[in-house]
Parts: sequence; C-alpha cells; structure tokens
Amino acid sequence: MSLGLYLHIPYCFSKCRYCDFYSHPGERGVPDAYVDALLRELHRFAPDAPLRPDTVYFGGGTPSLYAPAALKGLLNHAAQLFDCSGAAETTLEANPDDLTGDYLAGLREAGIDRLSIGIQSFDDDCLKLMNRRHTADAARKAVRQAQEAGFGNVTWGICKKALHLGAKVVTLSGPDGYIYDEEGVSSSEEKVNYLLEMRASGRNRVQDYADKFGVPFFPGEKPWGVKADVIMPSA
Repeated sequence: MSLGLYLHIPYCFSKCRYCDFYSHPGERGVPDAYVDALLRELHRFAPDAPLRPDTVYFGGGTPSLYAPAALKGLLNHAAQLFDCSGAAETTLEANPDDLTGDYLAGLREAGIDRLSIGIQSFDDDCLKLMNRRHTADAARKAVRQAQEAGFGNVTWGICKKALHLGAKVVTLSGPDGYIYDEEGVSSSEEKVNYLLEMRASGRNRVQDYADKFGVPFFPGEKPWGVKADVIMPSA
C-alpha cells in the first residue's frame, strides 16, 4: 500500500479569494511555535516500526515562506521517525514570487526535488481578481528559473484552465439570480474592478452587475445548477 507524508504549512502573506483551505494570512515566515507543534505531531504519530512513505509533500498555505535550511531540518527530523529513503519525490508548493535563484538553490540543497508552483493564471486581470501577488510575467519567469536551477519535475496549478485557450466566463450566479454576459465577465478592466469592488464591499447581488453593464438578468437559480459557465471559441 502506498503512503504519503504530508506536512502542512498554513501561513500565507495574503489570502487568495478562491482558496477554501485553512490558512493564516498576514505572515512573512513560519512561527517557531508552529514548527515545534508540527514536530510534536510527527512524534505522536510515528509508529514503532518505521513506515516508508512513497512521497513527501509540503502543502499550504504557502510553504515557500519557510527558509530552505529550516525545511531541511524538518525533513531530517522526519527521516528519523519515518523511513523516507525510498521516497520517489519530495515536493514543495511555492508562490512564483518566492522563487529567487538563491531560494531555489537552497531548496535543492535541502532535498526538495519537485515544485508545485501556484500560478493559477497567465492573465493579469484574472490574477488581480483572485488577489494573487504575482504577475503573468513573474509566473513565466518562476518556471524558467526553476528549470534552470535543475528542477526537472515542475508542475503548476491553473484555475479555469480553459480561459487560457480563448474561453470566457459568460454567466455568474448570486442569491438573487444569474446574469449572462456574452462578452465575458472579465472582458474589460472596468468589469474586473467592479467585481473586485463587489467582493470587497460584501455585495453579492448579480443584478447590480447586470444593471451597470446592460446584460440580461434572470431571477432565481439556474436550471442547470452551475455557478459559472465557460464557453470555448469556435474553431
């Protein structure tokens, strides 16, 4: 039976609007008290006969807030309790803007051999809407730097991947009903900024969007029950 060792780092510099995972925003590092608690949990669940994880994974949160030397110490400690010698990969989730050349070199030295980069989008308007800190150019640069640093196993997360193939979100639902915007709800900076302002103010009536931009509004729930519809361009 396969086994993975997952180490959760719940701290973030800022909270992304789409994220439903437990996290603690407003941090620029990982408190020592949390690391101490994590080590206690490792000891608590370590078996008498060492288990042999196939993979080791740092998730979050934003694990790339953690210094490489500290990550190495945590990995070394875990290796005393679990037999990680046969692990196929050791992965770190990372934000693009954390991946400097020095940081990447430190990760390699620490024993990290796989990166999962939280890019989410290569569209600056989408990144702004999701409250991501990086830009599309920074995301591309992070992938290149990771490869140049020797990481042969690099993945990246994308939200609404179809958007980058020319698709667009044309419906939005709220408690009052739903709207249909043929041009797409992120087709202009004005629309993106309006949606950001709606979120920030706590307003969630989509009829306000329909009234402002002159698009159809339909009261009640959508019959097909999907919050947002994506359409692909014709060939």
